[in-house]
Amino acid sequence: MKKTEKDKTSIASTIDTEEAEYNRLRNLFSDCDANMLALLDGMFWEAARLRVELNALHREVKKSGLVKVNPQNPALQKENPVSKVLPKVRANYANICFKLAKVLGKKDDDDDSGLDDYE
Repeated sequence: MKKTEKDKTSIASTIDTEEAEYNRLRNLFSDCDANMLALLDGMFWEAARLRVELNALHREVKKSGLVKVNPQNPALQKENPVSKVLPKVRANYANICFKLAKVLGKKDDDDDSGLDDYE
């Protein structure tokens, strides 16, 4: 299938957004050593991709909603496909953020001077 100019622009825009989110996350860990940054690099990229995907899914939800309701019988409802994908992507993103936050918290704890025992 041939890609249109709009498709190419959309793909380039997504890549730019992923890269911006990646850089934002990496800057949060700027005080980490090079080995830790190398270890976390994949998680930064995956979190960036998931954040961009979540934003796209939320735009879709704003357009179509999570549920279609039959106008003749409001009791008849049909779940839109986005409503099944959204919780899974959210869970994956939250899991990665939780893991990154733990690493960030340990980094802050390591800065402790060890003088607390002498107070």
